[in-house]
Amino acid sequence: MKSIKSRLLTALFCLCLCAAVTALCPLRAHADDPIYVNKVLTTTTYTPVALMDLQYVKAATSTSGVYITEYNWFDTGTGSVITNNFTTRPAEVQITLATYDGIEFSDTVSVYLNNIPASFVVSADHRYLTLSRTYTPDIWKPSVIKNPDNETVEEGGIASFAATAIYNLGYQWMVLDPETWEHYPVDELPDRYGVTVGETGNDHVTIYGVTREMDGLRFYCTFLGAVKGDYYNADSLGATLHVLFDPNAVYPQPEPEEPAGEAPGEAEPADGAEAAGQAEGTPTEPADEPEAEPEELHTHVFSDTWSYDGSTHWRECECGERTEQGAHTLEWKLTRRATKKLIGIETGTCTTCGYTVTRETEFDGISDGLRLAIVGVAGLTALTILVLIVDSIRTSAKKRRRRKNKRSASHVKK
Repeated sequence: MKSIKSRLLTALFCLCLCAAVTALCPLRAHADDPIYVNKVLTTTTYTPVALMDLQYVKAATSTSGVYITEYNWFDTGTGSVITNNFTTRPAEVQITLATYDGIEFSDTVSVYLNNIPASFVVSADHRYLTLSRTYTPDIWKPSVIKNPDNETVEEGGIASFAATAIYNLGYQWMVLDPETWEHYPVDELPDRYGVTVGETGNDHVTIYGVTREMDGLRFYCTFLGAVKGDYYNADSLGATLHVLFDPNAVYPQPEPEEPAGEAPGEAEPADGAEAAGQAEGTPTEPADEPEAEPEELHTHVFSDTWSYDGSTHWRECECGERTEQGAHTLEWKLTRRATKKLIGIETGTCTTCGYTVTRETEFDGISDGLRLAIVGVAGLTALTILVLIVDSIRTSAKKRRRRKNKRSASHVKK
């Protein structure tokens, strides 16, 4: 009987404790007064650079309870919305933010864009805020992200070179003759070597009918900057053209012209075997062409740190070559739980390169108070069951000891 009473009292105590915890935790978050935002922090991924593509410039806010509803850049010279690339003219950014239910911008709110105070206007209901700031785009040289590769082709074949750069208005393919150090546009190749030059893309050049005389020429691309002048241009690395040909193959040579003022047969005879060969009409062997200097091979040295964009990561050499390129593998963790007034945030981190990205989560209808109450009730229920199990084990052990003592006493009496 005492055992049953002990169990009932233990269970009643735990249930009362659960009820007390539940009463202290409201089922729904409730507030009569709005929450005021006193400081707004916003950022953009980049500040404007002349010729930069607008798609790379994203906006974000780290202020809780606030989200971006509208985001635009304007050309202050024309007043039009910028949709493609920045120019050298000043550009104004406008970002409109809104608050969630129960949250308002205070009358003394401070607004920052990229850690610098920004101009702003707050709506009459204090639910919307539009900030603005004007930038003068930086002027950068074109940035070469891909250099041309060396080409090895057979005589009469096709050679193609490609290079890529950002922040450029155009390009010009150039040729360097390493023997004379003469630089000239690739468009002069037809007149110099009788080849055909064509283009297969915005930053490609193709040469048809390559000749042996072109062996060793170097090709590079000059990218034009946002402002005219060599200072704002950028050159890619050079690529060497190697031409494979049969040195014994001889093209027909034109007959030498007689020097003016001399009668036939009055030319001075050549010395030795050369004279004998000419007398017999035997053609002379072409002189051996000088061997081309060996090309210095580039050894890729890839960075120890990862480079990445929004979808992939890679290791990069200073020449622009990439290795180990692959898609991100994200592990998601809850950064902030969503409530009735605040949107939730999950952060994903790439397990390979460390790239991070965030995403929003919606409120699941369970307030923090209700969640705490559920956890508390579940924990106390588990504790109650554990107490009852322990008490049952203790009671069973006592009963076994009593039966054992009774049997021992009965043996003693006999």
